[in-house]
Amino acid sequence: MSKKKGYQKYTSEFKEEAVKIALSSDQPYSVTAKELGINLGTFYKWTSDAINNQTNPSNQNKKNMNNKLLELEIRELKKKLKKTEMERDILKKAAAYFANQDM
Repeated sequence: MSKKKGYQKYTSEFKEEAVKIALSSDQPYSVTAKELGINLGTFYKWTSDAINNQTNPSNQNKKNMNNKLLELEIRELKKKLKKTEMERDILKKAAAYFANQDM
């Protein structure tokens, strides 16, 4: 079998530890994935699989884990939105400044 370029095989222990870090941390998954050198899509799949494959999870526990995943994603998106809004405001001010300077 030929391997895809850039493909990396991770041990099951590494995957388990990465998921534990993600679920116990308050930082966004993207930050954790970057710190560990893992593709974000791969990291999301690992965490999702771990939550779905827990042995005898109660429905409440599973809902809590899914809620945590959603909360982390929302927090990350809010940070990105805030940054984008700040960049937009700076560009508006710069455009107004240069428009007034031409007169």
